Amino acid sequence: MQSNLSKPLGLRLRAGNMQIGEADLLDEIFPEPRFNSWVVGEVHILDERILPNGRRDHFEQSVHFRDVLSKLSPLARDLGRRCRASSIRRNWVRQFERGVSFIKDRQAILRQGAVSQSRRTRVKDEILDCAGKLEKIASLPALDTKTRGACHMRLLHLNARLPQLFYSKARHQDLKRFRGPRRRLVQKLVDVIYDALANQSDAKTLIEKILRRL
Repeated sequence: MQSNLSKPLGLRLRAGNMQIGEADLLDEIFPEPRFNSWVVGEVHILDERILPNGRRDHFEQSVHFRDVLSKLSPLARDLGRRCRASSIRRNWVRQFERGVSFIKDRQAILRQGAVSQSRRTRVKDEILDCAGKLEKIASLPALDTKTRGACHMRLLHLNARLPQLFYSKARHQDLKRFRGPRRRLVQKLVDVIYDALANQSDAKTLIEKILRRL
Protein backbone atom coordinates (compact mmCIF):
# COMPACT_ATOMS: atom_id res chain seq x y z
CA MET A 1 0.00 0.00 0.00
CA GLN A 2 1.35 3.42 -0.93
CA SER A 3 1.93 5.77 1.97
CA ASN A 4 0.10 9.10 1.87
CA LEU A 5 3.46 10.76 2.50
CA SER A 6 4.71 9.53 -0.88
CA LYS A 7 1.85 11.15 -2.79
CA PRO A 8 2.60 14.42 -4.60
CA LEU A 9 1.73 17.61 -2.78
CA GLY A 10 -0.20 20.47 -4.28
CA LEU A 11 -3.16 22.74 -3.85
CA ARG A 12 -6.20 20.50 -4.37
CA LEU A 13 -9.93 20.96 -4.84
CA ARG A 14 -12.62 18.98 -3.07
CA ALA A 15 -16.37 18.83 -3.60
CA GLY A 16 -18.59 16.89 -1.21
CA ASN A 17 -15.39 15.96 0.65
CA MET A 18 -14.17 14.10 -2.46
CA GLN A 19 -10.97 15.13 -4.18
CA ILE A 20 -11.58 16.19 -7.77
CA GLY A 21 -8.76 15.62 -10.23
CA GLU A 22 -5.10 15.07 -9.42
CA ALA A 23 -2.55 17.20 -7.60
CA ASP A 24 -1.82 19.15 -10.82
CA LEU A 25 -5.38 20.38 -11.31
CA LEU A 26 -4.50 23.96 -10.29
CA ASP A 27 -1.07 24.14 -11.96
CA GLU A 28 -2.39 26.68 -14.45
CA ILE A 29 -3.03 29.39 -11.85
CA PHE A 30 0.55 29.34 -10.54
CA PRO A 31 3.18 31.62 -12.13
CA GLU A 32 5.27 28.46 -12.65
CA PRO A 33 3.39 25.13 -12.62
CA ARG A 34 6.18 23.41 -10.64
CA PHE A 35 5.46 25.63 -7.63
CA ASN A 36 2.10 23.92 -7.12
CA SER A 37 3.96 20.75 -6.13
CA TRP A 38 5.89 22.75 -3.51
CA VAL A 39 2.79 23.55 -1.45
CA VAL A 40 0.06 21.55 0.22
CA GLY A 41 -3.53 22.56 0.83
CA GLU A 42 -7.17 21.82 0.10
CA VAL A 43 -9.99 24.07 -1.04
CA HIS A 44 -13.51 22.76 -0.41
CA ILE A 45 -16.09 23.81 -3.01
CA LEU A 46 -19.39 24.47 -1.26
CA ASP A 47 -21.23 26.28 -4.07
CA GLU A 48 -23.65 23.73 -5.56
CA ARG A 49 -23.48 25.52 -8.92
CA ILE A 50 -19.89 24.32 -9.32
CA LEU A 51 -20.11 20.69 -10.40
CA PRO A 52 -17.47 17.99 -10.95
CA ASN A 53 -17.56 16.35 -14.37
CA GLY A 54 -18.64 12.77 -14.82
CA ARG A 55 -15.11 11.35 -14.50
CA ARG A 56 -14.38 13.36 -11.36
CA ASP A 57 -11.07 14.43 -12.91
CA HIS A 58 -12.08 18.10 -13.29
CA PHE A 59 -15.01 20.47 -12.87
CA GLU A 60 -17.61 21.42 -15.44
CA GLN A 61 -16.41 24.60 -17.12
CA SER A 62 -18.70 27.44 -16.13
CA VAL A 63 -18.63 31.07 -15.10
CA HIS A 64 -18.88 29.97 -11.48
CA PHE A 65 -15.85 27.67 -11.71
CA ARG A 66 -13.84 30.36 -13.49
CA ASP A 67 -14.76 32.71 -10.66
CA VAL A 68 -13.22 30.24 -8.19
CA LEU A 69 -10.02 30.19 -10.23
CA SER A 70 -9.91 33.98 -10.33
CA LYS A 71 -10.33 34.08 -6.54
CA LEU A 72 -7.53 31.52 -6.04
CA SER A 73 -5.11 33.11 -8.51
CA PRO A 74 -3.83 35.85 -6.13
CA LEU A 75 -3.16 33.15 -3.52
CA ALA A 76 -1.29 31.06 -6.08
CA ARG A 77 0.77 34.08 -7.18
CA ASP A 78 1.72 34.80 -3.58
CA LEU A 79 2.65 31.15 -2.97
CA GLY A 80 4.65 31.16 -6.20
CA ARG A 81 6.52 34.28 -5.10
CA ARG A 82 7.39 32.64 -1.79
CA CYS A 83 8.48 29.44 -3.53
CA ARG A 84 10.71 31.36 -5.91
CA ALA A 85 12.30 33.28 -3.02
CA SER A 86 12.85 30.00 -1.17
CA SER A 87 14.38 28.40 -4.27
CA ILE A 88 16.78 31.32 -4.75
CA ARG A 89 17.73 31.22 -1.07
CA ARG A 90 18.43 27.49 -1.16
CA ASN A 91 20.56 27.85 -4.28
CA TRP A 92 22.70 30.51 -2.63
CA VAL A 93 23.02 28.43 0.54
CA ARG A 94 24.15 25.44 -1.55
CA GLN A 95 26.76 27.61 -3.26
CA PHE A 96 27.93 28.83 0.14
CA GLU A 97 28.25 25.25 1.44
CA ARG A 98 30.24 24.22 -1.63
CA GLY A 99 32.55 27.18 -1.06
CA VAL A 100 33.07 26.25 2.59
CA SER A 101 33.95 22.67 1.56
CA PHE A 102 36.36 24.06 -1.06
CA ILE A 103 38.16 26.18 1.54
CA LYS A 104 38.35 23.32 4.05
CA ASP A 105 39.87 21.04 1.39
CA ARG A 106 42.52 23.68 0.62
CA GLN A 107 43.19 24.26 4.30
CA ALA A 108 43.84 20.53 4.66
CA ILE A 109 46.37 20.72 1.82
CA LEU A 110 48.26 23.51 3.58
CA ARG A 111 48.17 21.67 6.91
CA GLN A 112 49.56 18.55 5.24
CA GLY A 113 52.71 20.49 4.34
CA ALA A 114 53.68 18.36 1.35
CA VAL A 115 53.16 20.62 -1.68
CA SER A 116 55.75 22.85 -3.31
CA GLN A 117 56.07 26.53 -2.43
CA SER A 118 54.49 27.57 -5.75
CA ARG A 119 51.54 25.29 -5.05
CA ARG A 120 51.16 26.74 -1.54
CA THR A 121 50.94 30.22 -3.05
CA ARG A 122 48.35 29.04 -5.55
CA VAL A 123 46.28 27.38 -2.81
CA LYS A 124 46.40 30.56 -0.70
CA ASP A 125 45.11 32.59 -3.65
CA GLU A 126 42.31 30.07 -4.24
CA ILE A 127 41.26 30.29 -0.59
CA LEU A 128 41.25 34.10 -0.55
CA ASP A 129 39.30 34.26 -3.82
CA CYS A 130 36.69 31.80 -2.55
CA ALA A 131 36.43 33.57 0.83
CA GLY A 132 35.70 36.84 -0.99
CA LYS A 133 32.90 35.19 -2.97
CA LEU A 134 31.44 33.69 0.20
CA GLU A 135 31.49 37.11 1.86
CA LYS A 136 29.35 38.46 -1.00
CA ILE A 137 26.92 35.54 -0.73
CA ALA A 138 26.62 36.02 3.05
CA SER A 139 25.55 39.65 2.48
CA LEU A 140 22.90 39.00 -0.17
CA PRO A 141 19.42 40.46 0.51
CA ALA A 142 17.96 37.21 -0.88
CA LEU A 143 19.02 35.52 2.37
CA ASP A 144 17.04 36.08 5.53
CA THR A 145 18.68 37.76 8.52
CA LYS A 146 19.23 34.51 10.42
CA THR A 147 20.88 32.80 7.43
CA ARG A 148 23.12 35.82 6.76
CA GLY A 149 24.19 35.82 10.40
CA ALA A 150 24.98 32.09 10.34
CA CYS A 151 27.00 32.47 7.13
CA HIS A 152 29.01 35.39 8.52
CA MET A 153 29.74 33.41 11.69
CA ARG A 154 31.03 30.43 9.70
CA LEU A 155 33.20 32.73 7.62
CA LEU A 156 34.58 34.28 10.79
CA HIS A 157 35.68 30.86 12.06
CA LEU A 158 37.18 29.92 8.69
CA ASN A 159 39.09 33.17 8.32
CA ALA A 160 40.44 32.99 11.87
CA ARG A 161 42.46 29.90 10.92
CA LEU A 162 43.96 31.32 7.76
CA PRO A 163 46.86 33.47 9.08
CA GLN A 164 48.46 30.57 10.93
CA LEU A 165 48.11 28.30 7.89
CA PHE A 166 49.36 30.93 5.45
CA TYR A 167 52.54 31.72 7.35
CA SER A 168 53.34 28.28 8.71
CA LYS A 169 56.52 26.70 7.35
CA ALA A 170 55.79 23.27 8.81
CA ARG A 171 56.52 20.37 6.48
CA HIS A 172 55.04 16.92 6.38
CA GLN A 173 57.00 14.69 8.75
CA ASP A 174 57.84 12.19 6.00
CA LEU A 175 59.28 14.96 3.81
CA LYS A 176 61.89 15.77 6.44
CA ARG A 177 63.82 12.67 5.44
CA PHE A 178 64.57 14.18 2.05
CA ARG A 179 66.99 16.97 1.26
CA GLY A 180 67.42 19.45 -1.59
CA PRO A 181 66.57 18.16 -5.09
CA ARG A 182 65.02 14.93 -3.81
CA ARG A 183 62.57 16.82 -1.60
CA ARG A 184 61.62 19.15 -4.45
CA LEU A 185 61.06 16.13 -6.70
CA VAL A 186 58.70 14.56 -4.16
CA GLN A 187 56.86 17.85 -3.80
CA LYS A 188 56.41 18.03 -7.58
CA LEU A 189 54.95 14.54 -7.48
CA VAL A 190 52.53 15.67 -4.78
CA ASP A 191 51.54 18.68 -6.91
CA VAL A 192 50.84 16.43 -9.90
CA ILE A 193 48.57 14.19 -7.81
CA TYR A 194 46.55 17.16 -6.58
CA ASP A 195 46.23 18.38 -10.17
CA ALA A 196 45.22 14.95 -11.48
CA LEU A 197 42.50 14.12 -8.97
CA ALA A 198 39.32 16.22 -8.86
CA ASN A 199 38.54 15.13 -5.31
CA GLN A 200 41.19 16.85 -3.21
CA SER A 201 40.32 14.80 -0.13
CA ASP A 202 41.03 11.58 -2.06
CA ALA A 203 44.25 13.10 -3.35
CA LYS A 204 45.35 13.98 0.18
CA THR A 205 44.70 10.41 1.36
CA LEU A 206 46.66 8.95 -1.57
CA ILE A 207 49.59 11.29 -0.91
CA GLU A 208 49.69 10.26 2.75
CA LYS A 209 50.01 6.61 1.69
CA ILE A 210 52.73 7.40 -0.86
CA LEU A 211 54.78 9.47 1.57
CA ARG A 212 54.66 6.74 4.19
CA ARG A 213 56.11 4.23 1.71
CA LEU A 214 58.80 6.39 0.12
